[in-house]
Amino acid sequence: MKKNNSHKVLILTIIGVILLVVFLIFILNYSKDDSSFSLLEKKWIKDNVNNVIDVSIYNDVPLYGENGTGISFDFLNEFTKKYGINFNKVSYLSNSSSTYNDVAFKIVNSDKKLSNEDILLYKDNYVVISTEKSGIDKISDLSNLEIALLEEDMSLVSYYLVDAKDVKYIPYKNVNDIMNKFKKKEISYAIIPETLYLDEIIKSDLNILFHVSDMSKQYVLNISNNETLLNIMKKYYLQFQENFDEYYNNNLLMTISNALNITALEKSSYNSESYVYGYVVNMPYENIENNNFVGTISNYLSRFEDIFDVDFKIVRYDNVKELRKALSEGKVDIAFSNFNVDGTNIDKIYSVSPFKEEYVVLATNPFVVNSVRSLKDKEVYTVANTYLDDFLVSNNVKTKGFKDTDSLLKNVNNNSLIVISLKRFFNSL
Repeated sequence: MKKNNSHKVLILTIIGVILLVVFLIFILNYSKDDSSFSLLEKKWIKDNVNNVIDVSIYNDVPLYGENGTGISFDFLNEFTKKYGINFNKVSYLSNSSSTYNDVAFKIVNSDKKLSNEDILLYKDNYVVISTEKSGIDKISDLSNLEIALLEEDMSLVSYYLVDAKDVKYIPYKNVNDIMNKFKKKEISYAIIPETLYLDEIIKSDLNILFHVSDMSKQYVLNISNNETLLNIMKKYYLQFQENFDEYYNNNLLMTISNALNITALEKSSYNSESYVYGYVVNMPYENIENNNFVGTISNYLSRFEDIFDVDFKIVRYDNVKELRKALSEGKVDIAFSNFNVDGTNIDKIYSVSPFKEEYVVLATNPFVVNSVRSLKDKEVYTVANTYLDDFLVSNNVKTKGFKDTDSLLKNVNNNSLIVISLKRFFNSL
């Protein structure tokens, strides 16, 4: 009986020890949320405050690491300020064959699977750039074009652009060769990573026509042979993201300013006053609701304000004719021009349209439209003085113009034929 009791005591003791060990492990590794450090991680930071950690970091990547500045440098500098750990930043060029330290910022292709030692910081999508301004809506629109690209990207591009038929790819060793070909007007299209060569795109005044979302360069922080530091940096990256927009905007402004040689004095003059944005009600693109400027355009203006630290004063006009006049007289600085501005006394910048411009013909009675010629001699409701209105008139279509889209839709009757933006149609449902 005593032997059985001793066995029970031994078993209970072993269970108790196991539970205590499990509890201690839990306490040492516990963190209250995904971005908080455990006791062991806090101890590691305390023990390494006086140490210097070697870090390999690219130094020729716009926004992320260029000439000692960028988001990746901000990441390390802010960690040092907050936790006292110092880093020896060992710079390298992104296209070189470098030997990396155990802690390294790297750029890898999208077809490479990341390891557990990689912290994904950013995906840099490939873009189609061009001297042309006509947009590309889908990959198949690239069919029958000549497209320049980097030699190293040949297999990657041909794989992901399989829906583009009869494309002639022209490979080059480096991006400088591609930009020189653009300058000499020997090529019209190219596909390259956007951020990696953003400064070159800006300097060459090229248009971004299409983002290939499936193709990207992956910017990672790789930490090998130090699981504790790896876990610390994974958690710190979540903390860093709380103010990510601020770091991104500051570095984007720096990249643009450097590419265009904009001085600090010029930058300060740009944001020393507010600019007037004029509009005519044109939903879903632009309108005022509850004293707030809303619509697709508002998103672009808001982003511009955040990056360049400028303010826009929004002014509504009753019709396109009044807005044209205000532009010509200098009362309006910027407007979304869905109308002809020929004859106005303004500087015109023609950019790639941020929208897929599609229109629908609406009718209450059965009516088949195969082309614009089907509308000949019909009265069609449109917004007066817009490009759409001009286009219909030039094709012998009789139009009845309204001052804005809201007025147009309020005057619809049973015999009306309406031509409006497809987005506006869906917005009205």
